Amino acid sequence: PGGSSDRPPPAPRERAMLPTSPASSPPYTPAVLNTSLCLARTWNNAKGGQCGRSPLEGTSFCRGHLSLDRWRIHGRVDGPVPAEKLVEFEKAKPKASPKMRAIIRVE
Repeated sequence: PGGSSDRPPPAPRERAMLPTSPASSPPYTPAVLNTSLCLARTWNNAKGGQCGRSPLEGTSFCRGHLSLDRWRIHGRVDGPVPAEKLVEFEKAKPKASPKMRAIIRVE
């Protein structure tokens, strides 16, 4: 009645939030991956992160990261960090202050 259909309404685009295991995830990878976003790893102040843009339909990457294969610079967020970029991440990693090192040793 009233033009109703037997078909359910289309499902909203679901976000799959996948927790990453610190032991098995690559370094410089966020704790949670959002598979509805571009899967390019980003610099994120030398901590590594995930691009916040939506991927183009049928791809894993946004327009910006697909252009000239820019996603290859930092790699896929669900894969290894390219060797050259890993060196840059390690060099830029914040050093613990002497006070922080003392706290870390105590615990």
